[in-house]
Amino acid sequence: MLYMTSVLLGFCALIGLVGGALMYFLRIPLNTKDAERIDPRPEHNEY
Repeated sequence: MLYMTSVLLGFCALIGLVGGALMYFLRIPLNTKDAERIDPRPEHNEY
């Protein structure tokens, strides 16, 4: 029972680390402020 609990906790920690690293690297290209600086949104008051 203790072995299964430790394997489960280790697996959850591994999934958390992989998910955290994935979100860290996906956060960089999904930065909306940087995207708006490169390609600004059109203003609604232009017309």
